[in-house]
Amino acid sequence: MARKCGAVKLRSCCDPLFEAPEVGRLVNLVMVSGKKTVAARIVYTALAMLSPDRRRSYELLMQALHNIKPSAEIRTRRMGGASYRVPAEICSKRRMSLALRWLKSAAMRRRERYAHVRLYNEILDALSRRGGAVRQRDEVHRLAHANRAFSHSRRG
Repeated sequence: MARKCGAVKLRSCCDPLFEAPEVGRLVNLVMVSGKKTVAARIVYTALAMLSPDRRRSYELLMQALHNIKPSAEIRTRRMGGASYRVPAEICSKRRMSLALRWLKSAAMRRRERYAHVRLYNEILDALSRRGGAVRQRDEVHRLAHANRAFSHSRRG
């Protein structure tokens, strides 16, 4: 039986310095063991290294995230006892979530010594359309393109 009303969505917390939900979510993703102050310092330092002007650094971050956002993803669908990888469109909220997650994971895989330098360099790489996060997006797009023959069987 279906619910009468949908689940209540929680509002994402805005960042106090940039007043942007994307920066707040990035801080929460970078946070380890509840150390939000340390995570905020990492993100703010990386953004300050991008540009001393807050608005400009936020614009650069959003441009980097735009370069990372995927347009399609692969969903596994079972039909007739077989599993097929079906490409599917992604809503804008999930695109942003994946982009932030990929940016953070690619930055933390880098070899630099300090976390803010890793994040800064990954954002710069994303701006120039290279780096780990963009590579991951390209891999997802390549898989979706390879499995486009099954796109007719996705759920409506």
